[in-house]
Amino acid sequence: MILYEIFVRGYLRVRVGLLQIAMELLFITKAPSYSNPLSNEMIQIWFIPVILGIYLFMPLLVALSKNIPQRFKTWFILFGVGFDFIIPTLNMLLQFFGRNIGISSNIDHGFVGTAFGVYVLIGGLIQEGWLTKVSNGILWCSMIIGIGLSVLMQFMGNVLMEHYYFIWYDNLFILITTVALFELVNRIMMNASKAAMLFSGYSLGIYLIHRPIQLVIQKYLLLTNSNVLNFFINLFTTYFLSLLIVYLLSKIKFFRAYLFYEK
Repeated sequence: MILYEIFVRGYLRVRVGLLQIAMELLFITKAPSYSNPLSNEMIQIWFIPVILGIYLFMPLLVALSKNIPQRFKTWFILFGVGFDFIIPTLNMLLQFFGRNIGISSNIDHGFVGTAFGVYVLIGGLIQEGWLTKVSNGILWCSMIIGIGLSVLMQFMGNVLMEHYYFIWYDNLFILITTVALFELVNRIMMNASKAAMLFSGYSLGIYLIHRPIQLVIQKYLLLTNSNVLNFFINLFTTYFLSLLIVYLLSKIKFFRAYLFYEK
């Protein structure tokens, strides 16, 4: 967070008081006194409280899921999927066609992780063999259909809505794609678990560090006249530079011990 503050102040040439910085570091909401709010540039910082919530409450949910009968466990997952995925997806689909009825839930469990907590919980159940009886064919079909419907929903959003719509983690079709892909990767990578663990160890670091790199690329990288080509240039350049930086940091003992928790 402190490194982000330094980057934003230098990159945006923002001058602001220590009180404002302290409030941002403590996740206290206060309208920034400058035209480029930190939240608009460092959009991944909002995820840090979610990570804290997952670490604090997920052990309780996992313990609960391990000590209840299987039939209740299934209903438990369906309840979470219904509130955190089905309702938001239906709301958006109805909004596409001008029927914005705004169904919502009064249950506030944002700090526990909401949709992200459901992802983690389902991942744990998959590791316990929750989907072992599902065939590879069904998983491949689910993943392909999920990707297709996700892309279609994104396309519909761009065409039917006045502003661009970007599918979020709470999209039901993203969940279906992710669950199927995760199980397939588990089956394929059974003999390459070290490589999978190595890659997953870098994933959070890549997520947290990619935004500053993306901002610099968008400002200084000479892009083409093609939006599609620019997208892929931005995507792969940002990803591989982030991966390189995280990899180099992992070679330094201090960062390896206190950021990557490797012994």
